[in-house]
Amino acid sequence: MKSLLQNSEVYFWSSLLNLMDNSPFVQKTIRFVYPIIKNEELIRTGKVSTLIGFSGLIMGIMSYMFYYLAR
Repeated sequence: MKSLLQNSEVYFWSSLLNLMDNSPFVQKTIRFVYPIIKNEELIRTGKVSTLIGFSGLIMGIMSYMFYYLAR
């Protein structure tokens, strides 16, 4: 079982590296996406935006539940 996992991992990485080496689309995508992923300020902004969005959703659900219970 261990050798099967190791062989599949080696096959996966060799295929991925071959794709990254030979595909202009993948190369351009990596060049475009990598700086975005490594931008700490953008990641922090995304986390805060997600937190605010979920907070608003929870508040909306809670207000609906309180309204429903108060009727």
